[in-house]
Amino acid sequence: MYADDLQIYISFHPHSADDAIRALNSELNRINEWADNHTLTLNPSKSKFIIFGTKGQIETVESMDPCVAINNVTVERVWKARNLGVTFDACLRFEEHVSELARNCLYVIKVMYKIREYLSQELRKRLSEALVLSKLNYCLPVFGPCLLARSCRLLQRIQNACVRFTQFIPPRTHVTPFINNADMLNMKSRRDLHFASLLFGVVNSVVFVPRHSAVDKIYQIRFIHS
Repeated sequence: MYADDLQIYISFHPHSADDAIRALNSELNRINEWADNHTLTLNPSKSKFIIFGTKGQIETVESMDPCVAINNVTVERVWKARNLGVTFDACLRFEEHVSELARNCLYVIKVMYKIREYLSQELRKRLSEALVLSKLNYCLPVFGPCLLARSCRLLQRIQNACVRFTQFIPPRTHVTPFINNADMLNMKSRRDLHFASLLFGVVNSVVFVPRHSAVDKIYQIRFIHS
């Protein structure tokens, strides 16, 4: 839940799509009734639903003709959705997100090149980190592990452009030695670092508490919020 936004997620096997859709519609009816009881109004025309999965899974669900509705109004199905600044596609490959990110970053670099000669190397480095590379870092653990090879190359191309902007590198010279000399991590290493940092945070913010049950020995997970 957000200030003016509610999202519902339901996980299901492709062959159980009908049961999942019924469960989802039931929850939507409950939410709609709650909204009516509290003098709130839901807007079905602004509501969308998306099905995530592999291409084969999505095709299986499509054969069952899924229909989601709020107050008897059909909700539009979409193949991509923007959530907190990240564009999610149905197959979770994030190609459109990376393409849009690349366009924005390369435009910023193009603008910065116009004032490059007036900036020191240290300032150029700070501008690259603040205006370009920070955008690549945002939500990197979310989409980083899912990227196709061409998306990885595109992100690396952006970092290479930043390094060329920061340092005076001949046009046909490889950038990798300059990245290493500047003690920078390439994009693959950045993805690994951010993902490892996320896992480290999860592991170190979880406490396992035994349930003391004679039936089973399942452990509850209690998250500690710092």
